[in-house]
Amino acid sequence: MWCIYLLKGTLYQEGTLINQGLLLIILLITLFESFSCLQITKNIYVSRLFRSISALIAMFTIYGIILFVTDGVSVKGKMSQYYIEGAYISLLPIYVTYLYTKKGLITLHSLQMWMILFVIVGICEYFKMERGLTARILENKSAFDEGTNNAGNWLLYLIPGMLVFRKKPLFLYIGLAVITVFIIMAMKRGAILICLFLLLIIIRGIMKNASKQQYFIIALLAAITLLVVFAYIQQMIQSSDYFNYRLEQTLEGDTSNREVIYENFWNTYINQSDPFALLFGRGAWATLKTAGGFAHNDWLEMLINNGIIGAFLLFVFLYRLFQVSRCKFLAYESRFCLFLIFFIITIRTFISMSICGMSIYATSMLGFSLADGFRKNVR
Repeated sequence: MWCIYLLKGTLYQEGTLINQGLLLIILLITLFESFSCLQITKNIYVSRLFRSISALIAMFTIYGIILFVTDGVSVKGKMSQYYIEGAYISLLPIYVTYLYTKKGLITLHSLQMWMILFVIVGICEYFKMERGLTARILENKSAFDEGTNNAGNWLLYLIPGMLVFRKKPLFLYIGLAVITVFIIMAMKRGAILICLFLLLIIIRGIMKNASKQQYFIIALLAAITLLVVFAYIQQMIQSSDYFNYRLEQTLEGDTSNREVIYENFWNTYINQSDPFALLFGRGAWATLKTAGGFAHNDWLEMLINNGIIGAFLLFVFLYRLFQVSRCKFLAYESRFCLFLIFFIITIRTFISMSICGMSIYATSMLGFSLADGFRKNVR
């Protein structure tokens, strides 16, 4: 159902009854199963992480209801329901994949099939967004015939999922190469940098635990993957004016006015005199209502919308996730996967909005790893 839902705008028209009905069914199932998940969780570290996720969900729910009551169905052209919907879509699947892995309904083999499907869906999402981007470029008569494709941020979350092919290195490195190429094509600078760091971390982590017999094959495949990636970057430099423009911006320290946006929102927060707003924020989507746009930074978004309380809950979630990723009770592969997801989410909190933008690609692996699905005894 998730794959069909994600293909909205590709398989069927977005905003139809099919789209809304699928989402409603998905959310009802995940909500129901999340209660069962909380009851079977025995490990104290996983339990603490789930409590931090539940606290975030409760906060988004309360603020979302208040938004709907006070502002109606629409805020600056955005449907009020999207505030709660985004949090639920991002966080609730963690419970379900954890529960289904514990019950043996999700196995390493079945997840391998799903990851192949997720890669196909992710590529379809890329091309759907690319069509919309091309239409906007033609409409605005831009100086470039290319632009940044936000699918790059979503494709990042596919990378930890490639660990399900850890014993099939050919599939692993082909998957990593394909995902990396599409992230580079999307030309999101933050996503590209995170992706390159992830590749290095994954290669180092896999080689660290490889046997002497496996070491040479893994090193060879890793070298080929990196050569393919850098050859593609070289080709983009030679053929794409917009890629060169983005590269020059990066080298010159141009952050597309993000530093101005961050400074304005930070000043908005620290200069307010209302102690209630400092502690609990100005309410859901206060950034959108006051500035006409989002902060593109989870910490600033939380401070202004949800106050110190919201920023604290975000910190606790990230801390608990990091804590679990270092715990020895999980298999090495489970801990490694959790660390990769932690790395992506944490970096993106500073350059984008990730806590309500996690893809099913990531949450499926998060729940699977928390349930220690990489262990041989999980069938």
